[in-house]
Amino acid sequence: MDKLNKYKAAGLKIGLLGGSFDPPHEGHLFISKDALKRFGLDCVWWIVAKKNPLKENKPHDFNERITWCENLTKNEPNVLVLDVEKNIKSHDTIDVLRAIKKNYDNEYFWIMGSDSFFTLDQWPGWEKILNLAKIIVYDRPNFLFESNKERVSFKLKKYQRTFTEFQCATTAAWTLIKADTPNISSTELRKNIKK
Repeated sequence: MDKLNKYKAAGLKIGLLGGSFDPPHEGHLFISKDALKRFGLDCVWWIVAKKNPLKENKPHDFNERITWCENLTKNEPNVLVLDVEKNIKSHDTIDVLRAIKKNYDNEYFWIMGSDSFFTLDQWPGWEKILNLAKIIVYDRPNFLFESNKERVSFKLKKYQRTFTEFQCATTAAWTLIKADTPNISSTELRKNIKK
């Protein structure tokens, strides 16, 4: 992770967008750029997962997905593609975050879509994740938060903050962002790849 040497300085605000990126698309790019501007982030790192433990389907080759991500972000200097999972023996977000935090002592924001957020309390060490990174949840056009809010567990609800509260929060917190996120799905794009 030599390209991250300049981020070793503490005090930076780093967004982390994790996922299979199978394939990456304009929706990923949109929320990355929006988060950079909206939250005043210094950079967004795309954390490409070797395998999503909550998904049954086997993804495309890991290195191929890294290349796809690099091609999509080549004109975005503040979006970096990382292969962190290559160097640790875990697919769990908590372990990925610990590895990053150990080497780069910055303030972290985990960026995710509303569809993934509803399963957050099923992730190993999910409460510890909230202690390592504040969570930015982007509403998905095909999975609107308002239509599914009853699925948010009480355990997660207690950490919800308004945008202003979130900006000032020093402890575990998540906030919901409603933006004009493109209605694009990796699942639908995969179907087209197979055709």
